[in-house]
Amino acid sequence: MGDNVNVLEGGGGVSAIGNGISGVYGLVDPRDGLIHYVGQALDIHKRYLAHIRNARVYGKIVTIRSGLTHGGDETVQFKGHKDWICDVMRTGLIPEVVVLQECAPELLDIVEYELVSEGIEAGWPLVNQNLTARKRKYPNGVVAA
Repeated sequence: MGDNVNVLEGGGGVSAIGNGISGVYGLVDPRDGLIHYVGQALDIHKRYLAHIRNARVYGKIVTIRSGLTHGGDETVQFKGHKDWICDVMRTGLIPEVVVLQECAPELLDIVEYELVSEGIEAGWPLVNQNLTARKRKYPNGVVAA
């Protein structure tokens, strides 16, 4: 991850990132210390807070649906980052955010793609590995598979 990483322990230090930092970030599972999600944002601070807020709402909906559909006995399979964040939060923890690389908005797609690819090669248990399978159009017109 190099020198560009800014770790915020326990999600409690999110204000340390500051508003307006554009770049690619990772969400770390505090249970294993590994990055499980790589994303991009024009404002990493705001995006992180939105992830947590959305997971709280989404978690309530999943719990209600799970209880009605399965009698509350079955666990919900992870289908993406929302399910994973909810799973972490059910343990009373909050995913940590790390700034993997600050970059200009026009470079976000390229940098995110490269960091997801590097993460897969490094063995990160990413819930968004499908990013590398999607075709991404870069600002210079190059299309990556």
